[in-house]
Amino acid sequence: MNSVISQPAEVKISPLQFVDVLVEGRRFTALSDSGCQIPILNHGMISMTESCMLGKVKLRGVIGNAITVPLVSVNVKLARDDQCERVMESLQLACAIADLNADGYDVILPQDIVSDW
Repeated sequence: MNSVISQPAEVKISPLQFVDVLVEGRRFTALSDSGCQIPILNHGMISMTESCMLGKVKLRGVIGNAITVPLVSVNVKLARDDQCERVMESLQLACAIADLNADGYDVILPQDIVSDW
């Protein structure tokens, strides 16, 4: 009788990549996400005023239904040391506002935005 012993598949878990950013001058931790198409800010991080509101956008995650959330314009820049922060230009980004329900970060940025810094 022949028996086949199968080896368990190796599971590779990629580490999450984080960067510190300034959003409207306040420091936050951002997740750099290769699957993200639009920046997302955690609800309650910024005060939404009429001047920064751009409209609404639908967010669709990997799991679950699409949700309609506010779209706002904010200034974002990479937060490194004080000297770098003084000379670095801010990017004006259109960001969705949603409840992230995440530990350790309040912003999700598309990987290409982070790479461009």
